[in-house]
Amino acid sequence: MVLMHGISENGCELALRFAEEAEARGVVLVAPLMRRSVVGQYQQLLDPKTGIRADRLLFDILDAVRGELGLKACPVDIFGFSGGGQFAHRFAFNHPYMIRNGVLVAPGWFTFPDRAAPYPQGLRNSPEKLDVPAIRSIPFHVIVGDEDIVRDSSLRRSQRIDRIQGRNRLERARRWHHAMLEWGADPRTSLTVLPGLAHSFAQAARNHHLPRLTFELLEAGINSIS
Repeated sequence: MVLMHGISENGCELALRFAEEAEARGVVLVAPLMRRSVVGQYQQLLDPKTGIRADRLLFDILDAVRGELGLKACPVDIFGFSGGGQFAHRFAFNHPYMIRNGVLVAPGWFTFPDRAAPYPQGLRNSPEKLDVPAIRSIPFHVIVGDEDIVRDSSLRRSQRIDRIQGRNRLERARRWHHAMLEWGADPRTSLTVLPGLAHSFAQAARNHHLPRLTFELLEAGINSIS
């Protein structure tokens, strides 16, 4: 499982929080550190200023982990919190054969399944040629708190984004989930709204057992097709 941090660069915290649940299931955790000072807009895969491709950095990381542990290449599950959730679903859109499931926790904004809108708001001119049937085959599980409604400085805002996606993370999660199902996404795609939760990974892990919830969502999807 790949764990993608948000702009606070808390990859170590994600790995520590997920370690117990992952060990119980025999799951290898990979928690990249995408420093914005180096990678830039890693959430969009392709930094528009530097041209650095964060998705290709993840390729190298996964290859190194597999080589170290003697693992065969296979699709992985990807989890992302906030900016990491942005990276996770954009990576899955552009490299669907590499992803088995996506768990997106409170991304600030989304790439919508809209071929007319330019990337990263939509699918036009994506970094890679898109395989729509392959993307639709990926179950995406969106998690967000019912109090994640603050328009803080880290939330990307514009008249267009607010109009199409909503004015806060809760609205945006709901609209994207609905848009994906209308687009024909895998029917296991889900939306979970957690009560009393604002925009905090630590709070979600502590009060809502987020790592356990993540694995339960993934296991429920696997069992539904077994």
